[in-house]
Amino acid sequence: MVRKTGLLGFLLLVLSSCDFFSGGNDGPMDDLRISPNPVDFRTLGGGGSIDVSFFNTTDDTIRVTNLSVDNEALRINSSPFEVSPQQTVSRSLTLDFSEFDGRDNSGALFVEAQDYDTREIIVYFPFKRFKVNLSDHPSNNYPVALSPNGEHALYYSDRGGGYDIFLVNTEFGTINRLTDDPHQNIPVGFGSETDFILMYSDRNGAFDIFKLDTDGEITPLVESEYDDIPVKVYDNDQELLYYRDSNGPVSARRYTISSGRDQELVSGPYQPELYIEEHNMVVLTGGEEDELAYKVPPQGGSADSLVTFRNDQDVSRLIPVDYHPELDRIVAYSDLDFRRAVYTFAPDGSSFQQVVNSPRNDFPVAFTPDGSHIFFESNRMGNKDAFMYDLSSEEEEKITTSDYDDIPIDIGPDSELILFQSNREKVEGSRYHQVFITTF
Repeated sequence: MVRKTGLLGFLLLVLSSCDFFSGGNDGPMDDLRISPNPVDFRTLGGGGSIDVSFFNTTDDTIRVTNLSVDNEALRINSSPFEVSPQQTVSRSLTLDFSEFDGRDNSGALFVEAQDYDTREIIVYFPFKRFKVNLSDHPSNNYPVALSPNGEHALYYSDRGGGYDIFLVNTEFGTINRLTDDPHQNIPVGFGSETDFILMYSDRNGAFDIFKLDTDGEITPLVESEYDDIPVKVYDNDQELLYYRDSNGPVSARRYTISSGRDQELVSGPYQPELYIEEHNMVVLTGGEEDELAYKVPPQGGSADSLVTFRNDQDVSRLIPVDYHPELDRIVAYSDLDFRRAVYTFAPDGSSFQQVVNSPRNDFPVAFTPDGSHIFFESNRMGNKDAFMYDLSSEEEEKITTSDYDDIPIDIGPDSELILFQSNREKVEGSRYHQVFITTF
């Protein structure tokens, strides 16, 4: 009787369960009205109890012979009961987190009544440290970012031969396909709001940069005979930071969306990594071997040294990944004794220090929005997992655990919702990369 289903399936089940007892011969389908339908524990923000009401719309008594649930974490204390004509009877459905293993984010309440077929009511569980497969498709699906409000996850998929771009609602699982063509369409992230997506595509031959609206409209931004790869939009989404690969050293560039002005930021083989508005600077990598990072004004100019290699650090190839304005710190990773290690430093290059240390590879993803932790990836257990590093206590916490790779991608604006990529689940008998969310 138990029916497990993915997020997309939940919506179909909710729609199908909106009809009431269907199959009995002794009355209309809405004889017994059950509410709420579905039962949604997310409205409580956690566990607890919800009263389920049974209203008899007829002039005859309806006998409910059995109530049952499909998850050990759901409890309902009820023996058979009768619902008198035009009357309501309530029973309490309780979610017990001590029994909740978190593998599914929905369950079912089964209602059996005399002379009626069994009715199934969907029960939604809150997102509480369990993993939800948002893509759930027999193809490789690669998550890119959460929207600024955390309501959508952006990803791309190889299901059509090339790469196509998708948006999925992180609460209800509704999926919107934004591109559908045989080209390589790769999203980079959102603008400052959720209304457009920055992407690049080889639809014209080389990779060009495009603006993709959430209704699927594509607007060209940068087109050339070379591969142009976007990094970030800034200044109220009017300025675009990108790099150009002209089959040689890459060059850091800036494109003004409103005017169409395109310029090289700095002469030389530099790649832009971060834009820091608070310090009016773009952080670059590349250049001379002993220089780990550079800075240049967003208006362009000469590249000034930001972090210089020192023998006592044994660090090379520094890659900055995020900046937190309240901490006024940059987080980066670098090679350390043939492994990846996590560092932070000030925007002027000072107070350079290692903050995560393990014998394997550690890659930072971002500071949490509240500035309390660093979200990072590590393969210290053999496969890749998501971790949090507490900047105050200097303690680490493992977020994901499986026998397969869980690759952290992004964290939501509330510092709780986590987006990650994993092949932990089989879809139609095979393992593919899928889009998952969990909470911290």
